[in-house]
Amino acid sequence: MRVFISSVRRELEEERDALPGLISALGHTPVRFEDFTAQTLPSREACLKGVTSAEVYVLILGPRYGDPLPDTGQSPTHDEWIAAKTAGMPRLVYRKLGVTFEPAQEEFVRSIGDYGTGVFYETFATTAELQTKVAAKLRELESAGNPLAFMPLPRPMTVTWRSDFEDRRGSTPSLPAAVEVHVLPATGTNRPARVMAELEQLLPARLRASGQVHAADPLTATRQGGAVVVTVPVRSSR
Repeated sequence: MRVFISSVRRELEEERDALPGLISALGHTPVRFEDFTAQTLPSREACLKGVTSAEVYVLILGPRYGDPLPDTGQSPTHDEWIAAKTAGMPRLVYRKLGVTFEPAQEEFVRSIGDYGTGVFYETFATTAELQTKVAAKLRELESAGNPLAFMPLPRPMTVTWRSDFEDRRGSTPSLPAAVEVHVLPATGTNRPARVMAELEQLLPARLRASGQVHAADPLTATRQGGAVVVTVPVRSSR
C-alpha cells in the first residue's frame, strides 16, 4: 500500500522521519513531501496529487497548524486532510500529548474528531509509541483485504434494472424507491467466488464513504448469481 504521511513538519521532525522506515519495513511505500523530487507541478498540487495517489492517509497532529493558504484559508495539511476525506481512503489520525496546541490547531483537531462528521483518533506521547500504533493499524488494514480499484470501462455496459423485469412481465412498475448497485464482469468472464465475497463486504462500506446514504441506514448486501446487490431502506419523509 502507498501510505501518505501528513503533518506540519515543525515540532514533528522526529515523528515524520521515523515513519518512512517503519512503513517500508512493513512492505508498504511511504509518501511524504520531503521525498518529492523536482517537478513541473506547483508544490501544493504535487502534495495533493500525492494524497490521491495513496491508499492510506496518516495524519500526525502536533502543536502547529501551519500557514493558511490565501485561497482556502486552510493550511496545506488541512487541505491534504480534505483531499483524503474526499477520496474516501482510510484515515489514521494520531494526536501528540504533552504539547500546547495553538488555537487554529485546536479548532482543526475539534473538526477532525467531530462525532457527526469526523473520525476517532489515537494519542501518543513518544515516537516509539506512535510507531507501534501506526504499525498495528497498517497490519490491520492489510489483513482486511484490498480496496476496490476503479478503472475506465473498455466499452459501455448493459445493465438490467429491477424495473425492466416488471416491464417484461407486462405489469405496471410499482417498486418502492431503491438504490441499485450492479457489479458486472467488464471482461465478459465470471468473477471468482472469493472476489464476489470481497465485493459483498466492500460495497456497503464504499457506499457509506461516498456520503450517498445516511450513516444510520442498515445496508444489506446479497449475491444474486453473478451480481452483488446492496439494498438501502427507504427513509420516511415524515
